[in-house]
Formats: sequence, structure tokens, C-alpha cells
Amino acid sequence: MILLASPQPRTFSSDFAASVYNVGGLVINSQQIIILGSTIVLMLALTYIVNYTKIGKAMRAVSFDADAARLMGINIDRVISMTFALGSALAAAGGVLVGIYYNSIDPLMGMAPGIKAFVAAVLGGIGIIPGAMVGGIILGIVEALVSGFISSTFRDAAAFAILILILLYKPQGLFGKNIREKRIRRWHDECISQSRSEKTWFCAALFAVLYVLLEMEIIGAFWELNLVLIIINIILATSLNMINGYTGQFSIGHAGFFAVGAYMGAIMTVKLGYDMPVALIAGTLSAGLLGFLVGLPTLRLNGDYLAIATLGLGEIIRICILNIEYVGGASGLMGIPRLTTFPLAFWIMIAILFFIKNFKNSAYGRACLAIRENEIAADTMGIDTTCYKVMAFTLGASFAGTAGVLFSHYFFIAHPASFTFMRSFDILTMVVLGGLGSMTGSITGAIVLTFISAALSDFPEWRMLIYSIAMIVLMLYRPQGLFGDRNCPLR
Repeated sequence: MILLASPQPRTFSSDFAASVYNVGGLVINSQQIIILGSTIVLMLALTYIVNYTKIGKAMRAVSFDADAARLMGINIDRVISMTFALGSALAAAGGVLVGIYYNSIDPLMGMAPGIKAFVAAVLGGIGIIPGAMVGGIILGIVEALVSGFISSTFRDAAAFAILILILLYKPQGLFGKNIREKRIRRWHDECISQSRSEKTWFCAALFAVLYVLLEMEIIGAFWELNLVLIIINIILATSLNMINGYTGQFSIGHAGFFAVGAYMGAIMTVKLGYDMPVALIAGTLSAGLLGFLVGLPTLRLNGDYLAIATLGLGEIIRICILNIEYVGGASGLMGIPRLTTFPLAFWIMIAILFFIKNFKNSAYGRACLAIRENEIAADTMGIDTTCYKVMAFTLGASFAGTAGVLFSHYFFIAHPASFTFMRSFDILTMVVLGGLGSMTGSITGAIVLTFISAALSDFPEWRMLIYSIAMIVLMLYRPQGLFGDRNCPLR
């Protein structure tokens, strides 16, 4: 088995050695011809399958209206399985072509192309197969031009910037058409809340117990670190839940706001010599301001389009940080003093949780919940949907910035590698695991996943596998998450 799979990159077969041809000043090689020819053949084959075969027509019917397709006798599960099989086969073909061109394969080689595939599909138009191919070609040309005339470090940022512009001004893509979205949600009764005094006493008791255990060194340094990390992850998960759970948006670029807070806080203390309170305020406000500026144009988008736009935004932020020497560039900003303590992080977390809880129960929160359930109906009732979505997005981004300040001032460094799109996926996983719309669920998801990550620290190669298996099992047997949108009292 080790001959087939290992964490180390492996050389692809040398049977596809490139021969160079010069055609009218255009230099091409045989590998490029093979890749282009294979792409065209596969696109034509897929177009034929989708448009002219029985299974292809069933795919389009399920995509348009799954309930109607089921009533017409279409086996939806079979169609979805066939769709996944076909998509996986084409992805495997793409992997072979990548291996031919770069003469190297590794276990993580699909991450970046997978993200670029989203960009290409949206650029060309979701559901339009030739559009996806054209989108991929345009994306490749843009990346090549940016690499040649500016810098290769900015090619990904340029690609995502174009994606965001396309989503803002032509969200259906270059060749796409408007797609009708249908959302079906269920209301859940919320558990009866405790009084504020009971919650205050519970928080005080929990803090006292943990603080004593830390002071007596019953909880060692390793688990103290993970305890602070749990607190930071709770802030991140609950802040993202304000966006995804309360207003029904789908943002997966939360790590970008996390990074802004981390770096701005570090600049305040390391570069400008301010104390921790100033760093917290600056990090929170800067992330919130960015969230506001981004939210105004992007929150016109919904569903998958918003997700891809926010993912692109997160990557743009990371790439910009990567190229700013003032904050350390690729080496990160080091020498950050450890100003984050367990008591400080704990009570900041409690304050944020109480704020989010009160926000949900306020008129503003109820307006956000109404938008989540039915945006058209909420707009008809006079709710300014854009205003409330931007408000929730701004608040969520602000609290992510607060978490960033705590993070950088506990781990001594702010490094671009800590704020990749995988970090955004980790935060989203915490929210989905607990249940969208449930603060209790977000807290539980943050605790569980952080604990699992800590427990598997000696086996980092198994971490993502367990994450993936857990999410698959959860989506199969409890797609609404552990708590759904319920919030249970602290008893």
C-alpha cells in the first residue's frame, strides 16, 4: 500500500515526455496538445451525456426540481450517485493530465485545482459545460498574464478578484442563466432559557474551576494551550453562526477576517507599542470595517455564489498579507508578546456569547431570522433585508477579528499559513457539526473538533480523514447538525 499512497510527492510516469513545436512563433509541446485534446473530447462526451441520454435528462430534471422529478418516477438517489460517479471520473482524468504536465503527484494536489474549478464553473456559468471550459481557459490566461507582468505570488489573488467582480455584476456567469433557488426550512421550538443570574453563576463557577485546575497545574501546558484555542474557536464558530445560521447566508471566508484581526492587533503592539486593549479594539474594528465594505456589494448574492465570493475574498486577504513586507510577508510577523491569558480570553468569550444571544432575541435578530426563513416574505413585510444582512455580516467579521487578536497574542506569531481556506473550512465544520442557527451547537462543535485535533496531534495525517468521515456520517444521519437550530439552557 505504501507504494501507492504516501505523504511524499511522487514522480509521474516518464512515458509522456514532451516534444516542442514552433508554429508561427507560438511555442507548444506535445503534452499541452494532449491535455487540450483530451479536454475537448471529455467536454464533448459530457455534453452528449447530459443533453442526449436518459440519465443526463434525469440529472437536469433533478437539478431543476427534485420533488417534481421524484413524482415523475425518477430514482433521485440513483441519479445523484451516477452524477457523483461521472464527476469523480472526470476529476480523476484531470488528475492524470495534471500529473502528465507537472510530472509530479502528491496527496494534496487536488486542493488548489478544486478551488479553481469552482472559479471556472462560476465564471462560465453553473450548469453550462462549454461555459466551464471557457471559464477555465480565461482563468488560465489571467493567471499567466499576472505571473508574467506582475508577480506569480498575485496570480491567485487576481483570479479570485475577477471571480468576485463576475459574481457582483453577472452572477449567472458569462454563459449562464438565472437559476431559481428553493429553500425549505423548518421552525424549531427553542428550549426555555435560564435567567441571566443563573447563567452568570454558571459562567463564574466554570471559570473558577478551570482557573484553579490551571493554577494547581492539574491541567498541563499542552491542554492549557488547547483550552485557550477552544475559546478562540468558540468565538469564531459563534460569529460565523451569526452569518450562516441567523441570516441564512453561506460565507466560507471567515479566516480572512480572522487574519485581519490577528495582524492589526499585532501591528498595534509590536510596531506601534500600544497595550492589549488598544489592540483588541483595533483588530475588532478593522475586521468589522472590512466586513461592512465587503458585505455591501457581495450580500446581494445568495447560496453557492456568496460562498465562492467570500472564499475568494479570504484568499485575497491572505495573499496580500503574504506580499506585505511590513508585516513579515511569507515569514509572518514574529515577536508578538503573549498578552492573551486564560482569564482575558474566557471573559471576552462570555461577553461575545451574551451579546450574540441578546442580538438574536432582539428585534434585529428576529429580522435576521425572518430573512433566513423567507427573504422575499421578509422584504414584503418591510424589512430592509440588505441592511440586516450587512449588520450580521459586519458583527460576525468583527468578532472574528477579536479572535484573531487573541490568537496572535497567545501564539507569539501571525503567519499566513494559519489563515488559509482550510481554516475557514474548519470554522464552518464546527458550525455545521453543531447545527446552523444554534449557539449551543457552535460551542459544542468548537469544543469537539478542537479536542479531536488535540488528541490526534501525534497523528496529523489522520486528522483530516477523521474530520471527513465525521462530517459524512453526520450529513447522512443528522444533516441538521447535533442540535439543529435549538439552543439548550445551561443546567
